[in-house]
Amino acid sequence: MSSKDAQIPDGYAQFLADFKTRVTTAQVQAKRVLNTALVGLYWSIGDRILEEQER
Repeated sequence: MSSKDAQIPDGYAQFLADFKTRVTTAQVQAKRVLNTALVGLYWSIGDRILEEQER
């Protein structure tokens, strides 16, 4: 590998930082969606348990 091949292009550090930010943002959004779905599931399970206890 020559020294020319090893050079980092101008703006690459910013490109990489932006890319990492986008990935992190997408991960946070996915976790929020998942947590919302799980809370809904647990809530419905709790309701179902209460219904069965009342019988």
